[in-house]
Amino acid sequence: LPDQCHTGGAGQVFRTAALRRAGQFDARRWGYVLEDHEILHRVGKHGPIAYGDSFWCAPSPRERDRASIRWTLVERLAYHLTPQPARDWFFYGFLARRLQHRKLTSDRIRERQFQPAEMAPSKAPLAA
Repeated sequence: LPDQCHTGGAGQVFRTAALRRAGQFDARRWGYVLEDHEILHRVGKHGPIAYGDSFWCAPSPRERDRASIRWTLVERLAYHLTPQPARDWFFYGFLARRLQHRKLTSDRIRERQFQPAEMAPSKAPLAA
């Protein structure tokens, strides 16, 4: 399926100029999970999306200790069936409302049962 994200954020590399033109990662623009799909939508407006067959990336293993932060079957089907010209509607009119309703903000990705989001690694105080 062309013009879609087929990897997680750990497997994405961007042309710097295209990423900057797209507005980069910005929680004020998109503060929900599935940032990897939304950023690829915006970057794709500034040039072709390509997947390198020799690029390999594997995220470190981690336990899932929270409720699922995935999108639903309906949301996935809508993503795959929505044509490129209507993807603004898909992300900002359809998906954002649904993720907001389920409180699936991007900081939820870093939550662990033993560590509230306020103390996630990116916000934890530095050791002395």
